[in-house]
Amino acid sequence: MPIYMRQYIELCRSCSMDISTIGNMLRLVIPSLQREAVELRQAVQSLPVVYLCRRVLEEDAELLESAINVGLRRCRPQPVQRELFAA
Repeated sequence: MPIYMRQYIELCRSCSMDISTIGNMLRLVIPSLQREAVELRQAVQSLPVVYLCRRVLEEDAELLESAINVGLRRCRPQPVQRELFAA
């Protein structure tokens, strides 16, 4: 897995939850990583099952997709109970 993908995962885990970071993640980082995940999946599908590198790419794709999903959940926190009834 490329270093920038690992750095994204670490950045997401240590996120400060400030508005500019969240905005950048939602507009720039996550969409580009989603494209990378799609390309990884396509690469996996193009390799025969007997190739050992196929499993490595498959694991990378799974890890990246999982990190993207976690990032999306973290960048879109659910409202607190009292905010739901504030109207």
